[in-house]
Amino acid sequence: MTRVLWFSPLPPARTDIANYTMRVLPVLREWVDLVLVHPEGTDVDPAHGSVSTASLSPQDLNAADFCIYHIGNNPNFHNSILEICAAHPGIVVLHDRVINQLYLGMLASNERATGERLDQSFRAIMASWYGAAGLREANSFLEGARTVTELSQDFPLFETALWRARGVICHNSDVSREIGG
Repeated sequence: MTRVLWFSPLPPARTDIANYTMRVLPVLREWVDLVLVHPEGTDVDPAHGSVSTASLSPQDLNAADFCIYHIGNNPNFHNSILEICAAHPGIVVLHDRVINQLYLGMLASNERATGERLDQSFRAIMASWYGAAGLREANSFLEGARTVTELSQDFPLFETALWRARGVICHNSDVSREIGG
């Protein structure tokens, strides 16, 4: 039977992505050996039989036939999922087109943990995905001239979740067209 690691927030997390997982879980478990992987640091009902992103080893990841990563915009639920997704490619379910808040949350966590400055990292990622225009907008945001909401219209940063993905699933046909699907 195919072994799938399913990375998603789980109830009682207050996000519809957790509810979505619970809705599709009975059918998925009929077809695959499904291992639920919840974000590090979130409360989870033990009845779900899940493991934390923090408890996964490289051997666990490599033993799976594939991984499915549910990516939304809330850093509390998706930071650790996006980190693993970047290191170990799989299929991304892109629940939100705009993941600026997720990415900024990841940078803030990294800054607290390593001392690497958020402003430098944010400028670098915006320039790498959006060129000179991205760098200008990053500077405007960091100077307080633009809000995250304003920035997200033209610079959603969903590319950070897809750059190593083996495939992507979108809930929205406009987003699908935008990413080239």
